[in-house]
Amino acid sequence: MKGNGQNRQTSGTDGALRWAGRVVTADGLRASLNGECELVVSPRTVITPLAADHLKANGVRVVREEEVAKPPAGHKDKSNGGWGYVLEGPFPLAGSVVQSLERDGVNLQELSIPRQSEGECGTLACSLARQAAQAVSRGDSLGAIVFCLDPLLVCCVANKVKGIRAAAIVSAAQAKRAVTGLGVNFLALEIGKLTFFELRQIIRSICGSPPACPGTVAGILKELEGSCQCQPKTHGPTSMGLECKCQCGGGHAHR
Repeated sequence: MKGNGQNRQTSGTDGALRWAGRVVTADGLRASLNGECELVVSPRTVITPLAADHLKANGVRVVREEEVAKPPAGHKDKSNGGWGYVLEGPFPLAGSVVQSLERDGVNLQELSIPRQSEGECGTLACSLARQAAQAVSRGDSLGAIVFCLDPLLVCCVANKVKGIRAAAIVSAAQAKRAVTGLGVNFLALEIGKLTFFELRQIIRSICGSPPACPGTVAGILKELEGSCQCQPKTHGPTSMGLECKCQCGGGHAHR
């Protein structure tokens, strides 16, 4: 097998090339393929259009492996301050940004979000926004970065989840102020509008920074958040102390 100097893939005796990187590029394939008939990647690996054309032209079949077992409950990757990310679609630009940051030691945690069809959830963006926000609300991640096409829609949905402060971000300075000055813990970044450099700078500006908010602003936001006004599901007498999942979609429960 030819090497590309990045030690990202290995060739097995089964005639398959196993790709460990997050993004498959045409240049990488040209440097690595050596007669293999299969390319084995993870479920979240992004294959660029040129790479897909190269695979088709060479008769290489793509096989997506099942994800490895998740870490035990309570385990958190502290290398990046607990920030995670979600991709609305197979965005090569976002994958390149994440890969570039990894080389610099900024390791974002990809949030495990089940994919659902638009017919089940209205739109994919709404589904991802809700589930990513609930993951942050549960404490799975300190904050979430969502690479999406409609940041305003994503923020509108995320802000309905209790404990989430979402904002659409367009610059590194804005991101820094939102996170460290207003306690924003959910960032929506628009793919197609922001450049590689801008996305990279935005993420670098907030990774490792816990959301923080001045006392006066935090007090007002807490007061406005108030208590949940939705009606809990009934599972018998409430005096029995049974917990019921809240119907408003928030990451909390009624007792």
